[in-house]
Amino acid sequence: MKTIYEITEEKSISFSTLKDEQPLLLDQAFDVVMLPSVYHSKAFHVGAADLFSYLKDNIGEDVVQILVSDEDYQEVGLHSKALRIGVVIITAVIAPIFTSVLSDYISNELNGSPGDELEMTVIIERPQQVNIKLDYKGDVNEVHKVLDKIKELADGKENIEPPKLGK
Repeated sequence: MKTIYEITEEKSISFSTLKDEQPLLLDQAFDVVMLPSVYHSKAFHVGAADLFSYLKDNIGEDVVQILVSDEDYQEVGLHSKALRIGVVIITAVIAPIFTSVLSDYISNELNGSPGDELEMTVIIERPQQVNIKLDYKGDVNEVHKVLDKIKELADGKENIEPPKLGK
């Protein structure tokens, strides 16, 4: 399995641009918003509704939202065994809680085990700094390093180099 791990600046997606595009869905301030798997589409990866429920139950209903109405929700199934989180935008302040809850979800709900492939994109909105997008596709066993990097970036660390993966 080939590992893809990229950290880049994200200038086109922010909570304010999403709120402008979807004012009825984002009618209050949220700290975690799940985005469609393909931006400007309404399709989410299979299981996104389960992740959404898990995040709401473990972080809070008033801080987690999914960027689609119930009647427009669609899932797209890809033909591989990869575990897919999808695309999530978070505020820097929620990063420690989000990463802990996501780690539990991957271990306990997805039953991720070493050798399983995991795909996810996390966009971190940081105050007075450019937003950061982290794309990861690789061994689920390395996800703890990725989640630690999300917390570092949320804390304002400027080193956007990915951590060393593997042994």
